[in-house]
Amino acid sequence: MKYQEEANSFGITGILNMSGSPENMSIMQELEKEGKLTMRVANAFRFRPGTDPGKAVKTVLDAHKKYNSDWLQINTAKLFADGVTEGKTALYLEPYTEDAGMGEHHHGEANWKVEAFNKMVSSLDKEGIQLHIHAIGDGAVNTSLNAFEHARKVNGERDSRHTITHISSIQDSDITRMAEMNVIASLQPFWFYKDQYYQLEKAMIGEDRALEMYPARKLWDAGVTIASSSDYPPTPDYRPLNGIEIGITRNSPYPEEQETNMIRNGAYALTVEEMLQSFTKNVAYQLFREDDLGSLKVGKKADMVILDQDITKSDPKDISDTQVVYTIVDGKVVYKGNNIKH
Repeated sequence: MKYQEEANSFGITGILNMSGSPENMSIMQELEKEGKLTMRVANAFRFRPGTDPGKAVKTVLDAHKKYNSDWLQINTAKLFADGVTEGKTALYLEPYTEDAGMGEHHHGEANWKVEAFNKMVSSLDKEGIQLHIHAIGDGAVNTSLNAFEHARKVNGERDSRHTITHISSIQDSDITRMAEMNVIASLQPFWFYKDQYYQLEKAMIGEDRALEMYPARKLWDAGVTIASSSDYPPTPDYRPLNGIEIGITRNSPYPEEQETNMIRNGAYALTVEEMLQSFTKNVAYQLFREDDLGSLKVGKKADMVILDQDITKSDPKDISDTQVVYTIVDGKVVYKGNNIKH
């Protein structure tokens, strides 16, 4: 409940919970029955290497039948294609630098054997289940796209809206493939500047490659749908207004750092309108809820946020200082700003 209250105060009306389990979904269903859910919650189950694909399919389909309401649903499976750069486990097409201390030919680690990965992806895809794949390195992104292509060949094309999340690095040719296959990019703008991990990334893969990370502008211009997210709780800040500011400035939004140059490749910045779309309309599309969520239109759900300034006209550096006046979910005020009198 405390998390819901905080999320509502940040202007959040719904989430995609990547830590879905039968236990926590049962709890959320109880909250829904009691009328205590103040966010719409989509969920995903994670499957590890060695899981039988048939069992994974049954787990998701059984949960989908049980939890499929306006407030609570699941039809997504989460897989990890690789690890993380700072842990030297993200999978890259080019090797890590010598500073990584892993020798000259270390490329990171694939979490799955290719055949098993393709089998899991195609099995889930065959039953209409959406894939959400963690891929940090360009090698893992490439492997994920290969798996989606394999699923298409085996099962035929459909409106799958499979998603790759993080995409720290990606080849230009794979950006094109993502657009052509309508694979969604779930990006975390909170990482787009020279944050605490940048120095580690620079040491692991070199400055040029570290500066090329998170090429949001390239993805957007190629026609890839970007759905912004936070990766909370590993990333502790999940305030959308901060994420929107970083996506525009590629710099830190925090007062103690804002005037220093922590910009990571400003050429990859998006506009305020594009960042707003990535947090609203595009997320609704990712969740197959574009018909009733994600934009203000007659007939759609009355899920909306009222701010104390028009961020499309403000200085981008002031976006993180914007106050949430009201958060409204299903037509009901679920958060009212502290300084609001009416």
